[in-house]
Amino acid sequence: MATDGKKHLSIVICGHVDSGKSTTTGRLIFELGGIAERELEKLKEEAAALGKSSFAFAFYMDRQKEERERGVTISCTTKEFFTDQFHYTIIDAPGHRDFIKNMISGAAQADVCLLMVPADGNFTTAIQKGDHKAGEIQGQTRQHARLLNLLGVKQLIVGVNKMDADTAGYKQERFNEISSEMKHMLVRVGWKPDFVEKCVPVLPISGWMGDNLIKKSEKMTWWSGCDVEAVDGKKIHIDTLLDALNNFVQVPERKTDAALRLPISGIYKIKGVGDVLAGRVEQGVVKPGDEVIFMPTHTTANKCEGKVFTVEMHHKRVDKAGPGDNVGMNIKGLDKGNMPRTGDVMILKSDATLKQVKDFTAQIQTLDIPGEVKAGYSPIGFVRCGRSACRITGINWKVGKETGGKKLEAPHSLKANEMAEVVFEPCQPLVVDSFKNCEGLSRIAFLDGNTAVMLGKVVKTTSNLSTNEASVLASRQMALVGKPCPTLTGLTFVKGDPVAIPSRTGPMVVEIWATWCGPCRVAFPHLSQLAHKYRAKGLLVVGINMGEEATHIRNFVQQQGDKIVYTVAVDDSGAAAQALMGAAGVSGIPHAFIIDASGTVQHHGHPMEPKFAQKLDEVCSAAAAPPPAGPPKRELPPVSASREELAGMPVRALKQILEERGISYAGLAEKSELVDRILERCSNVSYTR
Repeated sequence: MATDGKKHLSIVICGHVDSGKSTTTGRLIFELGGIAERELEKLKEEAAALGKSSFAFAFYMDRQKEERERGVTISCTTKEFFTDQFHYTIIDAPGHRDFIKNMISGAAQADVCLLMVPADGNFTTAIQKGDHKAGEIQGQTRQHARLLNLLGVKQLIVGVNKMDADTAGYKQERFNEISSEMKHMLVRVGWKPDFVEKCVPVLPISGWMGDNLIKKSEKMTWWSGCDVEAVDGKKIHIDTLLDALNNFVQVPERKTDAALRLPISGIYKIKGVGDVLAGRVEQGVVKPGDEVIFMPTHTTANKCEGKVFTVEMHHKRVDKAGPGDNVGMNIKGLDKGNMPRTGDVMILKSDATLKQVKDFTAQIQTLDIPGEVKAGYSPIGFVRCGRSACRITGINWKVGKETGGKKLEAPHSLKANEMAEVVFEPCQPLVVDSFKNCEGLSRIAFLDGNTAVMLGKVVKTTSNLSTNEASVLASRQMALVGKPCPTLTGLTFVKGDPVAIPSRTGPMVVEIWATWCGPCRVAFPHLSQLAHKYRAKGLLVVGINMGEEATHIRNFVQQQGDKIVYTVAVDDSGAAAQALMGAAGVSGIPHAFIIDASGTVQHHGHPMEPKFAQKLDEVCSAAAAPPPAGPPKRELPPVSASREELAGMPVRALKQILEERGISYAGLAEKSELVDRILERCSNVSYTR
């Protein structure tokens, strides 16, 4: 759609950590008048205070405190700028390998990509192949280049940044060397040679100094520009990054007449406004007055629907928004007991063409698979903002080095660098569609931990919902309440003692969560408060991480400190989440289950909903206080010491605190683990011994 008379485009800035993505983005916006001098001075002061003077422009993009202190981009940040022709939304994607999931989310929304590579000493690291067996990590610029191709990005610009660095010294020889290596690398990771040679401008720039951003640099007089072919076939001469953004990039075909598809990327409660949902229009048009539903949270028995009250783009109200537009929408009439979730897809209430999926067939490219994978393998599938563990149920065919380049029907396994057609079954409801119906909802990336293992496109979907089946699934959400909780197995406990679920010794809250889920992180302190509040009633809170790597989660939980003081387990195979979420007929996370002492599910829903707290209070009030272990001797007061005070005590004293209360410290080797156990089990509770 047009904004202020200019057509809208989204650009993602990708590349290796410290390649200068945020700095270049901030400098470009400044040069185009998007940052006031006063604000820039403030950013410089903040950067200097952290000892990172050269990060001033990056700070404009890296708003989060953690990002500023570490100097890396974690989430995908959006800013805007205007050229003579276009209104751009910039998506600054993370380069650090730990944040690859967020980069996929950013790249999935883009019309064009600026792929950054540093001309300093980090260049070799940025494009290195990597080797699982040798323990070598693949360079992020190389990995991003491969992901961009498989995610369907059709317009690409390469920025050879940091030409001002000592290693480069603004020299033509260094630029030519990197330009040649980059083109070779792009072809090696899957881009067509003809496209790379004719349609990809490679530009020497310095984001920090501003060279070749909006005007030709006087420090690189040897640079005479490049001639490239735009997607419409026109020849374009490019000297600067602005030339590429204004003259080379084309607006892709927008399907305004297609059915509305709007993946939800964020949900906010704004004081005085109400519920505001953010997302990018994939196809169709959204406007005030539209009655909408949110898939897959919406079911026949548990509706998730509302009415669009206002539509905004960059804090300005608009009459409508179309494909490619990043919007914020004030939605009225949402049921607080069944709110939309991040990853849902908003469609019109009158639209019956998008159905819940039993399984889907995808044509995929395997990437960094260590060894081989077979039916039953369940990586996390990412489709736009949605994600779910997806189990391989069948492999139709594959082509690769092992097959001699010929199609092998019904192979028993997949290995690295093979093309294949695979049938997947989502472990939780996931919105996907075929490539011919909606390209955006067909592009899928599969990750195992932080490693991309497969990418491709959905070619076929199978609905699991006949009219009768839909009714069964919808009624299941309420049917689980009052029924025994399924026994959960296959869990790896990374915080607290292993426990049986259900425990049948007292009430439990079991929450399904993931590190990539923003609302899950918000819920951590709330769940910790509930654990403290009802500990005297024997409440045990268990957070079950959905399918991430156990070592990563153990480190993550330790970093959260006092935010997570309850038991945490990792669902290695996805079976536990499938058993619980599937039995309840729900999909979005965070989702928590209240289980009483008899092992019966009494309620389930978002852990921060008022209804959840009310039901938990009822269940815990009805629960008998846990009996003392052993004959009563004396009343021990709650431990009120802070983490810092406990950390200052000798290990012997910490163990004594636990021993007096009959709490095991077996397997706790570190002092910090003893402190965690005391804070988790002994604060705000008195024990009769």
